Amino acid sequence: MIKTFNKKTYHKKPSKESSKIENNNISQMEESFRLGYSHFKYVHRFNNPLINRTKIRIKLKGKQGIYCWLNKINNKAYVGSSKYLGPRFSDYFEPAYIKTYRNRSIVRAMQKYGIENFDFII
Repeated sequence: MIKTFNKKTYHKKPSKESSKIENNNISQMEESFRLGYSHFKYVHRFNNPLINRTKIRIKLKGKQGIYCWLNKINNKAYVGSSKYLGPRFSDYFEPAYIKTYRNRSIVRAMQKYGIENFDFII
């Protein structure tokens, strides 16, 4: 939570109770993905984003929102959000981004399994 006082921004640490709720929601979300998207509606699901890269960029141009990378091998979901989905999606194909953020779980998973084994969902 962010609070602003006298044009200064302060970050308030979430309470233990809100953290428990947040963690519970994440667990429920992960479970729903394992159950085959039964609780989530999505706008587009792209298979093999490596091949459909141009098509995906056109759909994302000027849009903001939440996206998900779904690993088709182990069914793990990596969820993110962005104000600019087009450039954010393109980051995952840039060698400089992969080198800079190599410790992020999604980057490690893409290197391990290959980006062709992921679906991109918005």
